[in-house]
Amino acid sequence: MKKISLSIVLILVTVLTLVITMTSNVGPKEHSQKQIDTIGKDDNEMRKKKIIKQKFNPGENSSGQNLDLDFNLNLLDGQTKALYSIENTGNNTITLHFTTSQLYDYEITDANQNLVYKYSDGKRFLQVLKDERIEPGESLEYEIMLPKLEKGRYTLVVYSAAKDLANSRETLELEY
Repeated sequence: MKKISLSIVLILVTVLTLVITMTSNVGPKEHSQKQIDTIGKDDNEMRKKKIIKQKFNPGENSSGQNLDLDFNLNLLDGQTKALYSIENTGNNTITLHFTTSQLYDYEITDANQNLVYKYSDGKRFLQVLKDERIEPGESLEYEIMLPKLEKGRYTLVVYSAAKDLANSRETLELEY
């Protein structure tokens, strides 16, 4: 009986830890010297942006759907946030399939293409199946909080975590 009770307590602690990890807004890891060196110190620094917009049409996904999608990435609120959107530009409803609770990921690299920050690092996502339907002319939008960075040039790359959209990358060049 004690063995069963201990197992139940361990399962509950694990689930609670996952929930807390997923709901917390965790910033860059503090123990990485490279990341510490690239975290910004001045919120008021001016940032410049260059938006690269591309049309993504991978043909058909594994479900046989023709994917007419347009991906966009724009900066918001004094450039402390980014808005990543996936628009259905076709005439048919598109269903995106997710295998975890993660809906997107993003990476920030410096001018030397060194990884400075990756959203999913240090996070855990629930193993759940989820489908998102996008009707013709509609879009999914994700607001992304960007970490503070030191003065310099960076590249922000955002992509969908949907099963059939592994190559759905949108890029912004940032200059702080």
